[in-house]
Amino acid sequence: MKKTFTLTLCLLLISCLQLSAQSFATAGDYLDYLNAQGNTVTKDMWDYTSSIARSKGARKIENRRQEVMAQIKTAKKNVESRPSFNNQDEIKTAFVNYLKLNYDILNDDYEKIVNLEEIAENSYSEMEAYMTLQDQVNAKMAESNDQLDVAVEAFAASNNITLIKGETKLSEKMKRAGLAFDYRKPIYLIFFKAYIEETKFMNALNTKDMAAAEQAKNAMIEASNEGLAKLKEIKAFNGDGSLKLACMDILKFYLKEGTTDFPAMLDFYAKQDTFLKIDAAIKSKKKSEVTKAESDEFNKAVNEYNAAVNKNNTINKTLNTERSKNLDAWQKASEAFLQKHAA
Repeated sequence: MKKTFTLTLCLLLISCLQLSAQSFATAGDYLDYLNAQGNTVTKDMWDYTSSIARSKGARKIENRRQEVMAQIKTAKKNVESRPSFNNQDEIKTAFVNYLKLNYDILNDDYEKIVNLEEIAENSYSEMEAYMTLQDQVNAKMAESNDQLDVAVEAFAASNNITLIKGETKLSEKMKRAGLAFDYRKPIYLIFFKAYIEETKFMNALNTKDMAAAEQAKNAMIEASNEGLAKLKEIKAFNGDGSLKLACMDILKFYLKEGTTDFPAMLDFYAKQDTFLKIDAAIKSKKKSEVTKAESDEFNKAVNEYNAAVNKNNTINKTLNTERSKNLDAWQKASEAFLQKHAA
C-alpha cells in the first residue's frame, strides 16, 4: 500500500512498509502527523514574517504575532503529548526543537525587530541594523529547516520510507519571495541613505541650525551620486528593472533638490538673518541717530529679504508637490515589485 505525504520542508513521502506502533499504524502515519503540526506553523510564520518584511507596521500586527506564538505552543504540545514511533525519539525531538525555535524567534527576535522598527527611520545605521537583524533571523529559520530535513531523512531511512525530492507551492513561494526581498534590500538602503539626509536637512531648517542643514545637504548629494553609481551596477530582477529605475528617479530628484533648491533655501535664511540683525540695530537707535548709509543698508536688506521670501515660498510649494509625487512613485514601485515577485 502506498501513501503520499507533504512535509514541512517540501519532501514528498511514499511509504514502502507498514509497521505497527503504539498509536500510529505506520511510520508514515506518524511522520504525517508530525508534519501536519509543522506545516501549520510554517505557513503562519511565513504569513507573519513576510508581512513584516513588506511594510513597516510590526506594531500594528502585534496581535498576529501573539496568535502565531499561541499556535506554535499548541502544535508543540500536540507533538509532545503523542508517543514516539517504536521508541524512535529523534524525529519527535527534531520537530519539538523546530517548533521551540520558531516560538523563540517570535518571542525574542521579533520582539527586538518590532522595537527596532520604531526607531529605524531615525538614521541610516538604525535602518541597516533593522534589516540586518531580519536577515539574521531568516538565516536562523533556514538553519532550523535544514536540521529538520536531516532528521526527517534519517527517520525515513531507518523506517524504509522513500523520499522523493520536491517542492510544495508554499516552499516555492518562500524561495521566490526570499530572492525578491534580498534583491530589494540594497536598493531600499540606497534610497534610504539619501532620504534620511533630506529629512535631516528639513529638521535643521526648522530649528535654524544652518551648519547642520549644510552638512545634510552635502551628505544627501553625496548619497544620491553614490547611489546612482551603485544602481548602474545592479541588474534587473528576472528581467524586471522597475524597482531599480524607480530608485534612480527619486535619487535624481534628491540630487536636483540638493544642488539647486536647497542652496536657494539656505540663501533665504542667510538673508533673513542679515535683515533681522540690521533691523534690530536700526530699532536700537533713535531715528535721528540713523545715518544715511545705515538707512540705505537697511532698505537693501528689506528688498533682498522680501524677494527671498517670495522665492523661498515658491520653492517650498514646488518641492512639496515634487517630493510627494516622487515618494509616492517610489513606494508604488516597491509595492508593485513585491506583489509581482513575492506574493
